[in-house]
Amino acid sequence: MGCYQVALSFLVADKFYNEGTQMRFSKQLFSFLCMLMVASCGGEKSAVQPTIEQTSVAITGPETVEEGSRAIFKLINVTSSHDIKISQGYVLNSSNHSVEVVVPTIHGTDTAELEIAVYNGSELLVEHRTVIEPLAAPVITELPRPYPLESSRISKYDKVPRDERGIPMVNRDGTYFYYHVDLSKIAQVYYAYIRKHDRPAKETAEFIAMAEWLKDNCVYTEWGFCSWQAQFDISAYSLPSNWTSAMAQGQAITVLYYAYAVTQDESYIEVLSDAIAAFNYPVAEKGVVADFNGHRFYEEYGSEDKPAHVLNGFLFALTGLYEVAELAHSKAAKQAFEQGLETLGNTLHFYDLGFTSRYDYSHLNQIASTKGGVNGDLYHEIHLAQLAWLYQVSQDETVLDYLQRFLMYDTGGLTSFANLTAASTKITDVEVSSTLAPETHGQQYLTDSNWTWRRYWSSDEVPATIILSLNNGSPTDEKIILDGLRLTSVGEMSLPKEVSIYDCSGIQRKLVSQGLTRASAKSEYLYELNGYTSFTVVYDLKGTQLDCSQVEIELIPNEEQGYIALRELNVHLEQPYIIEQLLERYQNYAP
Repeated sequence: MGCYQVALSFLVADKFYNEGTQMRFSKQLFSFLCMLMVASCGGEKSAVQPTIEQTSVAITGPETVEEGSRAIFKLINVTSSHDIKISQGYVLNSSNHSVEVVVPTIHGTDTAELEIAVYNGSELLVEHRTVIEPLAAPVITELPRPYPLESSRISKYDKVPRDERGIPMVNRDGTYFYYHVDLSKIAQVYYAYIRKHDRPAKETAEFIAMAEWLKDNCVYTEWGFCSWQAQFDISAYSLPSNWTSAMAQGQAITVLYYAYAVTQDESYIEVLSDAIAAFNYPVAEKGVVADFNGHRFYEEYGSEDKPAHVLNGFLFALTGLYEVAELAHSKAAKQAFEQGLETLGNTLHFYDLGFTSRYDYSHLNQIASTKGGVNGDLYHEIHLAQLAWLYQVSQDETVLDYLQRFLMYDTGGLTSFANLTAASTKITDVEVSSTLAPETHGQQYLTDSNWTWRRYWSSDEVPATIILSLNNGSPTDEKIILDGLRLTSVGEMSLPKEVSIYDCSGIQRKLVSQGLTRASAKSEYLYELNGYTSFTVVYDLKGTQLDCSQVEIELIPNEEQGYIALRELNVHLEQPYIIEQLLERYQNYAP
């Protein structure tokens, strides 16, 4: 054995000794022999120094956090043999690498500090202390701006049932309940009124009464946060009593802030802070968060086993969070808003059907353009308003992309926006070559935005022709960009076998696309509602620029059916002017 081999053997033995191998002589003597052997093999310069790896456990995390927010602590060199202990707070995620905690809210003399420690058995290896800061009551010099997505008049609620204190209630099957969603919405309208009219006594008192009810009825949980909880059942969502709503939570926190601004009563801020924390707790703990494909979703209907993922409710929740983050300077609200924006970027595509938007993404399969009553696009247009506001405050390009898409899908003009209804109406006139039953199934039903039941237009002519007069809303006569054509029939066989589209009409017409069939459709969708079937196809026209404001459509019936029966017809047009007008509505809310 060579000199260095012998030395190496001693060094290896030394390593094993340090890892617990029992030897018959002392560690000091053994180390001395190792060094002597190395030195004898070549002197000091060539000596191999023994290295004993030292691994130190450490914790990194924030020094201060706002109550009710989320905090992440990174763990360094922590293994499964170590014990991790947290003084207080709800643990969202935990591993050997990090711990994510919902920071508790501060009540009275509660400890305003969060401690996280790592133990090896009973031995404390390292600890980290984080100071918990309360949400401070901001200085108010003037009444803050009103809620951006509510523009009703208080007279609209004159006939709403109320209790003896004037608190609005809802009637469900003959029983009256307080409903946090409606109550918060009405309170927002009242605040906008008293702000505009210099705090008239009667309406101000009514607003404060509603705000007081919300402050007193935010139900506290074992984790120290509070949430508003409905007291009636909704079986469709599998909701027993005491269910939470992120939509209500987002609306109500704005009402509490407005009430603080009016009264300077800091008790509103205390409850406000405790209510913001609900956006970090799951529905099962009476928070408002559910999982949606691995993302945190704020649920309008807080069902544990049947989360509905309602889009407009989620966006209303974001609105409340943003307003409180901006006006009350809440870091917890800002964090929850940014989390929601991230979720939206990862889930918004689920709500795009290619011709309208979904109301929810659940077992109920509800579509936004079927829930509006007389205005079939009501909830779809609510999405448009919400996305326009959200883009103004976030400048998120994904949000703008879906705003533009969803606007193209709107069928009858933006009837929810009175000043934009005419300008946004894409089809201003319809002419048809023939109709099987003009009195009962005329061409007027092609563009009435009712696409799921009863009414339809029909023709057995070969080919049948439809001439559409188009409008993109531009006051400067910009060219019309035709992005797609949507047809909805009473069934698959009632859809045209072939479709051809022409720019202009009559002798001026020029072919845009010929012989379109189901096989060439961009998307298709079968929908059943109340016993009625509707079948939708969308043909992609790839942003074709038109020379005229008219298009002529030729439709060839399916031979087996012998006629065409369409419930709805729509064109997908780019409307940059309408987008500008929608965004302008919310320009004062941008940071």
